[in-house]
Order: sequence, then C-alpha cells, then structure tokens
Amino acid sequence: MARKDFFERQDEARRQTALLIGGFILAVAGVIVAVNLAVWLVAILTFADNGPWTLREWVTSPAAGWTALITFGVIAGGSVVRVSQLARGGGGRVAMLMGGRIVDPETSDPAERRLVNVVEEIAIASGMPPPDLYILDHEQGINAFAAGMQPGNAVIGITRGALEQLDRDELQGVVAHEFSHIANGDMRINVHLLALLAGITLIGEMGGSVWRAMFMGAGRGGGMRSRRQGRGGGDARAAIAMLLLGLLLIIIGWIGVFIGRIIKAAVSRHREFLADAAAVQFTRNPRGIAGALMKIGNQRHGGKLAASHAEEISHMGFSRTVGGLSGLTATHPPLKERLRAIGPQFLVEYRQQERASKRERRRERDQRKPQGSEAQTSQGASSTGSLSPLTEHVPDPLDADTPGQVAALLSIAAIGALAGNPGANRLTAARSLLAEIPTPLYQALHQPEDARRLMWALLLHQPDYADQLPAAESGPTLALRERLENTWGDGSGGLQPHIRLPLLELAMPALRQLEQDDRRTLVESLDNLIRADGRLAIHEYTLRTLLLHYLFERDRPGIGPGGVKRHLDEARCVLSLLCHAMKTDDEARRDAWDKAMRELAGEQAAASEPTPREACSLREFSQALEKLSGLQPRSRKRFLAACLACVTSDGHISAQEAELLRTIAAVLDTPIPPPERGETTPEDPGTRAQDATETPGDETQDAPREP
Repeated sequence: MARKDFFERQDEARRQTALLIGGFILAVAGVIVAVNLAVWLVAILTFADNGPWTLREWVTSPAAGWTALITFGVIAGGSVVRVSQLARGGGGRVAMLMGGRIVDPETSDPAERRLVNVVEEIAIASGMPPPDLYILDHEQGINAFAAGMQPGNAVIGITRGALEQLDRDELQGVVAHEFSHIANGDMRINVHLLALLAGITLIGEMGGSVWRAMFMGAGRGGGMRSRRQGRGGGDARAAIAMLLLGLLLIIIGWIGVFIGRIIKAAVSRHREFLADAAAVQFTRNPRGIAGALMKIGNQRHGGKLAASHAEEISHMGFSRTVGGLSGLTATHPPLKERLRAIGPQFLVEYRQQERASKRERRRERDQRKPQGSEAQTSQGASSTGSLSPLTEHVPDPLDADTPGQVAALLSIAAIGALAGNPGANRLTAARSLLAEIPTPLYQALHQPEDARRLMWALLLHQPDYADQLPAAESGPTLALRERLENTWGDGSGGLQPHIRLPLLELAMPALRQLEQDDRRTLVESLDNLIRADGRLAIHEYTLRTLLLHYLFERDRPGIGPGGVKRHLDEARCVLSLLCHAMKTDDEARRDAWDKAMRELAGEQAAASEPTPREACSLREFSQALEKLSGLQPRSRKRFLAACLACVTSDGHISAQEAELLRTIAAVLDTPIPPPERGETTPEDPGTRAQDATETPGDETQDAPREP
C-alpha cells in the first residue's frame, strides 16, 4: 500500500463524498419505490369496491406521481432542515443532540482540566484553533467524536466514561485521533452524512406517527369495533389500511436505516484506520491509543452510547456507538484489526487480557462449585498461566505486513511531507508554551470579553494607540499588553513572534462565544489599531486574516479540476509577495522565485519574473488568496509546496515568513504545525517589517461578511 499524505487523503475524502451522494440518491430512489408499493397495497385494500388496480395501472396513474413527489419532498425536507440546523450551530448542534454539556475552559474538575490541557497542547502543536469541548455526562461507555463543518466551528464530544477511565496518554491518543478527522475534512463528510440520512429515517418516523394516531383515535372513539358498528365496514377497512400503511412505512424506515448503515460503513471504516495511524504519528506513542482501544474491548459498556441518537452518529464515534453491527454494516473495523494495524504486540496483549478475563470469570464460577472441581480447575489455570505470552501468538500474513501497513497509514494530520511532522517534539514544545502563560493571561484567553481585549493587546504597539479603542476598553487592554510584554517582550517594545499565533488560536473558543455585533466590533477596532501608524505589517495582516477566517464563515469559490493552471496569476501574486517579504537581497529573492515557480509549474515557468512590488499589495494578495482557497487537494499541495520552496530557499524561515505561510495554509484549510523555536530567525527589532509593510489605505476596511 503506497504512503498517503494529507492531500491524498483529502482527495479520497472528496471521492467518498461523491460515492456518498450516489449512494444517497440510490437509497432515496429505493425508498420512493417502496413507499409507492405500500400506498398501492393500501389503495387496493381501501378502494376494493371500485375494482383492483394492476401494478402497471398504478405506476402510470397520477396518484403514483404524487406519492413519489410527496415522498421525495419529505426526505428532502428532513435533510434540508437537519443541514440548516447543523450549518447554523456547527458541531455544537451534534454535541447537544447527543446530550452534551459544553466544558468551561476554566473548569476546576480535575478530569475536565486534564482534557482541556490535552486538547490545547494538540491544537498548538498542530496549528489549529482548539475545538469546543462537550462532555456526555450520562454515557459510561468509552467514546468520542468530532463534528463541525470546518475547523473554525469544530467540536469534540467525549463521554464521561472515557474521561474517568482513560489515563492521560490514552486520552491524548483519542483526542489526536479526533484531531485527524478535523484536519482531514472527515468531520464535514460525517455531518453531511448525518443530515442526508435524516430525511430517509423520517419516513419510518412518519409510519410510527400514523400508528400512534390511529390507536389514540381508536381509543377515544371506542375502538375499531364501534367504528365498524356505527359507520359500516368501509371505515373499518380504511382504518385497517391506514394501520397497514403505518406498518409498511415503519418497515421501510428500518430498511432505510439499514441502507444508511451500509453507506456509513462504506465511508467510515477505512478512515478509522487512517485516523488511528495519524494519532500514532502525531503523539509518537502508540500505547496511548492502543490502551484506549483495549479498555473499550475489556469494559462492560464498551463504546456504546445510551442516547436516543446514538444510531445517527454511529459513523462519527471513536468506536462503535451501537451494538449488533458487523460485516457489511459495521462503521468501525473490529478492535483486533485496529490493534494489529497499530502494532502486533498490542494484539498479543489484548488477547492475553481477554484470556485473563475469561479465567477470572471461570474462577468466580468455580468458587460456587464443590471443592474437588475447584482444585481441578485451579491446577488447569496454573498450567495455562505458566505459558510464555509469545507461545500463544499465532502469526498470520497481516502480522507480517503490519510494519509496512502502518507506515503506509501514517498520514500526518497537517501538511503531509511539506512542513515536517507535528510529532511528540512539538507536543512537548506546546506543553512548555502553555506552562509559560501566566495565570491572568491564561484566564483572559478563556473569557470572551478578555479574549477580545487580548487580540487588541497583541497589536497595541504604543500606549497612545489605545485611543483607537472604545473608551471603556483602553485601561484593561493596556494592562493585558503590559503583561504580554513582561512575559514575552523582545526588548524593543514588541513581542516575541513565536507567541502571537498560538495565543490567537487558544483564544478562538472564547471568541466564538461573542455575538456577531461584538465580533464586528473586534475587527473594526483591530483595523483602527492597524491604521494608527499608517502602515500594515505582515503580522498585523496575518492576525486579522486568521480572525476573519475563523470567526466568519465564507463561501469557498469553486475552482474545479483545472486548479492552479486556471488561476496562475493569483498564484504568482501570492508567491511574489512572499518573495518581496524576504529580508534579503535581490539575488536571493530571484532564487526563491525560481524555486517556487519550478515547484508550481515546471522549468518553463522559472524564467518568468515576479510581480513588481508596487503591483502586489496586500489587497491584491488577499483577493488572490481568497480565489485560491477553493483549490482541490492535489492542486493545493502543489501550490503550498511552491510557497514552502520560496520561504525556505535561503535555508531558513523568518518569523514573518512563518506567520505568512501559516496564514496561507489556514485559509486553504491546511493547518501547518508551528515551527519550533530555533527553526525561525527573529524579526529585526529596529524596523517593523520594512519590505513587507505599506500604507493600508482601505485594505483593512473590508467589513467581515455576514455568517
């Protein structure tokens, strides 16, 4: 199996979406045919006095057409309603559907505090904003899920059983697994799948409603016998026909659920292997996720959920949310196959645990037997326990191929091979960075109003700039700026660049709680601070762009299969500004341009010239980047490879180059892990990005679009 990177996995997700839509269309067609047959049978029973209709007569009748139209309307309406619900609320709607409770980032509960720390570490290390966290308090099974339409509104839901029974390494493995689903676009497919199948299952719910209505009506009217006596056999026959219709609709609904399970299984099984492998790649600790899987296998509740909507999200869970699923309808691979893919030693360990558990249950049963039988069993148990663990492990072809199989599945949950793996070293760096944050600043990151002030404080270069803020915000914002400088000052009144984007990402869960008007006020005040010195620095642009990207949903332009070739001018504009932003001489910039264009369009493009500095402002850059945000995964990979070739052409990445590269990748929904300290060169303290600044004019006056 060939190695797959981030972009190949996203291409695969796109193909799965097409298959999903095709399967959904077939399912809808099948349901329409089944409902028509049900109505035909009911019509024969109800209108028998007028003579029976043949099936051919029914198919060509207007009634069949209206039945098909109404059935399609019900399915489409149910799906559209669920899509609109999920689109407005993001992943939070799914979490609340499951009875989830949002976690306060400043919670004092030790288990919840540990979860928040783990999620924030992985978020910083992977270059994504932390998702909102929801606890399913009434669920004792070990499970979790990620939901949302894009990383900016993603959530992770986790059961109380997982929170209480998993240790930190196991919890980290589960969270890394869910981050892989977020980064690779799996959660968007999951939510679409949930919404589409809602319409099909609605048919069964309608059948149940018919039955309840008929029985309640029969109860109020004295039952079917009184109807037959009072109104004649016609009404009784009609009542029986309606009950039959309700029963048939319920059966069709069950069939729809079965078809939905097949579709969900086809989409989700392979992605679970990939997400497991990404979690191993990310944490560099296979025992963490393997331990979580083994606990699920050995726990009484397993991963099953008690919520009424457990079936709807069965394809979204870390493990199976409902029982009885196997073979064609199983949304997750068997635990043993997942453990074998992570490492054969974990499968051996799990089998040992299974045998130990069986011996313990057998011992408990034998304690209730006569003494002689107990002694005999004890001797047998002793003999079994003396065996070496490896003597009971029977190799098979899958075990022999496991190292290569795992290597093929280890797909980074960030930018593939382009920017390095966000492995354990970056998790360690993220943990160290979190430890640096003073308690007052950490608390401010998790309070909506204080988080908004902190965003202003990041751009507050001079005390008198505070006059650009609302009057009541000046004092608290200055206090936050002073704390920032005391902790991460660069000695020239600025901040160390490595802290800016992590602080913005950590603040995103709190900023998402702001109302739309407050979000607009935040951006408008940021614009006033940016204009205060008449220049627009790269780091100012990146902070503003990321806030707009994460706080305001935007429609992505569809570029289609032509990719970069159709928008080569836009790609040239972005790469030109990257070259101009480099603090080096013209010869080095020329070399950067040549390497970038070779990566983008081949040798023939390397002879071209970059767009002149005066014709490549941040306004044109923003417009070009907005168009390129619709690139398909393979084209996106080529474009980002060109960007990376540009900024690394001189052997190092400056702080502002790293910020600009991460911003480009974020707008393209390709999170890049932040560079470790020492991987970037600091900004020149004597100037504020001389070659990368300009008079902003009206560039910062673009109002955020309504979500």
